[in-house]
Amino acid sequence: MMKQTRDSPEWYNVGPVAEKKVGNLSFEVWANGRFCICAPNDDYFKSDTKSAESWLIEHGINNDEELAKAVDDDENGWELINSRWYELMVFEESDGRRQEISDGSDVDFADNQEGFEEWINNAIEDWID
Repeated sequence: MMKQTRDSPEWYNVGPVAEKKVGNLSFEVWANGRFCICAPNDDYFKSDTKSAESWLIEHGINNDEELAKAVDDDENGWELINSRWYELMVFEESDGRRQEISDGSDVDFADNQEGFEEWINNAIEDWID
């Protein structure tokens, strides 16, 4: 039986999927980026903010394994234009404002909540050092 997971960032709205606050800092892993893909019937999905879940299901993509096949399948009419990723970001909150203070250079393409917690904890340790 095919594993029925939906952990790829395309299944999420853009925004935090894991976070930890330390003082006035918020360490967050975000599903981020623009997802744009064209199906074999020339119907396409493009969004900088919304999950592709409904669109993917309507086009026969129900889990990560099927999604991976579609994004790597130019021969059968699928065309990946832009993909999403997970990104570690750090925000500082003061005076009711929130400002990103990290360079956002750490990215990953696989959802792993346990791994995200470790990623955030390592960033906190590095930040404190």
